[in-house]
Amino acid sequence: MQVLGIRTSLTTVRYAILDFSGERIEFVNKSDENKLDFPAAFSRPEEKISWLYSEFDRIFHQYPDVELVVIKQQEYGNALTKSGYYSALLDGIIHFIVAQKQKPIESKFYTSIGTKRAEVKSFVEEKVGKSKTYFNEQMADAIAAAWSGGAVVN
Repeated sequence: MQVLGIRTSLTTVRYAILDFSGERIEFVNKSDENKLDFPAAFSRPEEKISWLYSEFDRIFHQYPDVELVVIKQQEYGNALTKSGYYSALLDGIIHFIVAQKQKPIESKFYTSIGTKRAEVKSFVEEKVGKSKTYFNEQMADAIAAAWSGGAVVN
């Protein structure tokens, strides 16, 4: 079973695809693309909607075996900031795309994943490993989200 983990931000969407086969977990895009940077010409949220839609349409075609999508959503305190609002808007767009693809989707906080912000990088390194490129806290969030979706199923 493949699980797609996602973490949105003002400028970038990070994603990780994990394949759960029995006891084995494979980080499918560990060495491949895992970062979607919004084009610099897009300054308003509405400009990013169709671009984000086409990017995730491409990702779902590239990885047709994805069965579940898990978004690492903003924590409660961050939801009241501009970046929290913007991230929630992007999460909503992703919910729409996933609904059109007729796949289940979940949104999770650190507590439901089983880690904390300060520990998420070491958490995913222990459970799955890190991406070969662009490994930071946001990438770790996407990996942790995917891991939490597969850990529940398996």
